Amino acid sequence: MTRAPGKHRRPLVATGSLVFEALGVRSLSVLAVSALVSMAIAGCRDDADSLASPGEKPNVLLITLDTTRADFLGCYGRPTARTPNLDRLAREGTRFAQCSTCTSLTAPSHASILTGQYPFVHGVRTNGSHRLASGCTTLAEVLRTEGYRTHAILAASVLNDQFGLNQGFDEYDNVPIQAANKAVIAQRRGDEISEHAIAFLGNQQGEPFLLWLHYYDPHHPYLSPRSNATTIERYEDEITFMDDQIGRVLTELRRRAIDNRTLIVVVGDHGEGLGDHGESGHGYFAYESTLHVPCIFWYPSLVAANHVVDMRVRTIDLAPTVLALIQAPGLPDAQGENLGAMLQRKTQQDVPAAYAEAFEAYYHFGLSPIRTLSTNEWKFVLAPRRELFRISQDPAEKGNVLSEHADVAAGLYEQMRSLIADAPDPPSTDESEHRPGMLDRAALESLGYVGAAETGTAEAHLREIDRLEPQGNDPRDFTETLESYIQARHATGEQDDDLAVELLEKVVGALPTSVRPRADFAHACQRKGQHEEARKQYEEALRLDPDSHYTRQMYAGLFMESKQWALAEEQFRILIASDPTDGESWYNMGIALASLHRPDEAREHLKQAASVDPRDPRPWNALGVLCVQGGQYDEAVGHFQHALRIDPKHDKSRRDLERALKLVEQSKGP
Repeated sequence: MTRAPGKHRRPLVATGSLVFEALGVRSLSVLAVSALVSMAIAGCRDDADSLASPGEKPNVLLITLDTTRADFLGCYGRPTARTPNLDRLAREGTRFAQCSTCTSLTAPSHASILTGQYPFVHGVRTNGSHRLASGCTTLAEVLRTEGYRTHAILAASVLNDQFGLNQGFDEYDNVPIQAANKAVIAQRRGDEISEHAIAFLGNQQGEPFLLWLHYYDPHHPYLSPRSNATTIERYEDEITFMDDQIGRVLTELRRRAIDNRTLIVVVGDHGEGLGDHGESGHGYFAYESTLHVPCIFWYPSLVAANHVVDMRVRTIDLAPTVLALIQAPGLPDAQGENLGAMLQRKTQQDVPAAYAEAFEAYYHFGLSPIRTLSTNEWKFVLAPRRELFRISQDPAEKGNVLSEHADVAAGLYEQMRSLIADAPDPPSTDESEHRPGMLDRAALESLGYVGAAETGTAEAHLREIDRLEPQGNDPRDFTETLESYIQARHATGEQDDDLAVELLEKVVGALPTSVRPRADFAHACQRKGQHEEARKQYEEALRLDPDSHYTRQMYAGLFMESKQWALAEEQFRILIASDPTDGESWYNMGIALASLHRPDEAREHLKQAASVDPRDPRPWNALGVLCVQGGQYDEAVGHFQHALRIDPKHDKSRRDLERALKLVEQSKGP
């Protein structure tokens, strides 16, 4: 958990360790808890004394639903849905029937929700490789200046504070990244999010608050208490579990009699393909299965009850709407609009067309970006193969009608061009680019994301309008290949290296000039112990792109694993020269130098690693080991203790500290 500098706040319950529930315990939640919490907000009062007092600042509860399709909630028409709490919020508040997100990736989408800006303005285009620049202004920053206590509780490390979304939050409850055997755990279940939220509510003393809760449960891999459940059933069970946990928070709000002083906003960050258009996950395409998200507002004195807005709105409209409802200053350079008139039944106001983008295939495979612009009736797709869907009559996007309505497509293209040309300038790449360390990268990959992208291309420094036109092959022509890549990543996460190698070999065959899958193929071979083949594939990837930092890191790691320290040193020198902020390479260089019996040089590199990333306990642990080897036991104790102050759960430092303390005692003699 991080706190804003200079802020004194009451202590909160500390972040607990992440524990995945056993399915046997979980089954009670999915099958029984719905019945227990279905009345959580049943008694929402509509009498006059239930309204917030005039002039009183309402609390704001922002709930973001990761990977949640709108059409899988009961209030959006799914007959088999078990979502009583979200459904009741929708009945007693206002539901936006057509809400569009601007991207189907977690970090960029949340950056847009918090800033009211599209990704090409705030600069966060993908997970892991970008951070929200300090020059951007968030909803939390505005509310904090208005006297709000601002608190966030995250469920996936892709939103941790190093990615910049913590701006304006007094407390930012990060997800601890933990290693369990060969696996990395970088997410928290919804019950833990709700427990932390209930603890936060228990510490309130009357000041208004912004509480952001992020639920990640419907993201792959889907868990279910049902044996032999289908993929769809497992996904449904995850949504039911999430709804149960949200119900616990709503119950606590009512128990503390602050429900009717709390503006509740529920929104999805993106959906899930689930096989629609050949996409099982999300990120590569821009169909409605991943862009249409739930959006619900609830607050008795400001939001109309039992109201449905049919006009298409955007997730970038949420922050401007919240600030307008509570009469707070607006966000600078926000592209979203205030939807307050719709929430109060005053008008079905005309909202600008909704922009969306899919850049994942561009960043990782060199395929073309996809951009879309949608109105209530139409959806235009800008890609190497342009498309137009009459979305009002064809919500499943089955029929491309561009040839019949070329004038409509041309008009929407010009709107898209104007939107991008007239937008505020984005942050510089130096401000928005982020290179995660190995642990962060492993955490991203454990969440099902590809990990860090190679964003330092010449195109990344062009103005957005100058790279509007499609570049490269159409990702939709590689649907099966991209799906094989997704399945290979799942296989890697499940330690099935044989399947990963088989699938990645096919991907490399289909995309022979694409660097990322070739590097991943090399790494899969490395995991199987096929070091010669791995080296061959790494070297081919580096021939294709000598500046690929990711590939060179993995190539150097191969030499580390095979204890070829001099070759590893050579690669780490190249990495550090290209990016002096790469703490991982400073650290690994220190290990290589120590293994080459050059302890003084090793210490300097380890100290630099600690300076570059003060949150990493490993450099301090390695410095302690060097001190033990040199007989400097007291100094070693200090280094191990420092590592444990950074991460009290760093088991290696704890074990090494115990040994060092024994050596200190032994050195004193009888």
